[in-house]
Amino acid sequence: MSNYGIGESYHRLAFSIYKGSTADMRLGSWTVTGIWTCQGPRQGDPLPLLLYNHITKPTLCYLHKYLTDIKLPGYTLRAIAFANDITDARSSEDNLIALRNAIELHSHASNAKLNDDKTETCVLVT
Repeated sequence: MSNYGIGESYHRLAFSIYKGSTADMRLGSWTVTGIWTCQGPRQGDPLPLLLYNHITKPTLCYLHKYLTDIKLPGYTLRAIAFANDITDARSSEDNLIALRNAIELHSHASNAKLNDDKTETCVLVT
């Protein structure tokens, strides 16, 4: 987050929420309480998604600013995002270098890595 200019105090606040947190676990009819969680948020916690949105927004702004959109009748096709998936449509091969730069910047800033196995490139020819 600091790579995007988000201050250290925000960083400390976000991580302090989980410091010393515990969880309960149910095993059949038994319940074990007070299990210390050593790493990360609990499943279903909305905060990681909100923090990820803080990181994704600058990446989408970069894509909108430095890459050429595809113009369609009555619509401009550009980068769209849902959760941690980003779909990007561009009008020329030259944009692939700029797209790769955007992905590298995003990876560096968020520590999120592009999954090459799930990444697809589709060239549309008009």
